[in-house]
Amino acid sequence: MSKVSGLLLLPNGTRKDVTCDAGSFDDLREHVDFQWFDVVRTEDATVSVFVDDEGLLKEDNPMNIWSIVLLPEFGIAQPLAGPVFLFGGTNDVGEMLSLSQDVLDKIPSTLRPAAGFEVRMVDLD
Repeated sequence: MSKVSGLLLLPNGTRKDVTCDAGSFDDLREHVDFQWFDVVRTEDATVSVFVDDEGLLKEDNPMNIWSIVLLPEFGIAQPLAGPVFLFGGTNDVGEMLSLSQDVLDKIPSTLRPAAGFEVRMVDLD
């Protein structure tokens, strides 16, 4: 069975490279503790998005900053809770593909601010 590569987008704004067998998602459990996952429909056929099916029900599962900042680029208009897996689209027989370089080029290595980042309040009056 061939391996496909994708990304694990964590709620804290970091990401990890991940791989799994094209026909099995058991490898993903090495990275995230979940029982079932759900596929999120996208408007962009070049990506597949997977989330913890019980993500919104877990008490300590934060909103994923990637789903607010980046995923609208792929047609996902709702915030997602917890970790998000991002893989390529599917081939003619429905097998998942690796993320393309075009998609990877759109995704920054992190959404976390650089060290020393400072937020300043601006008075608009």
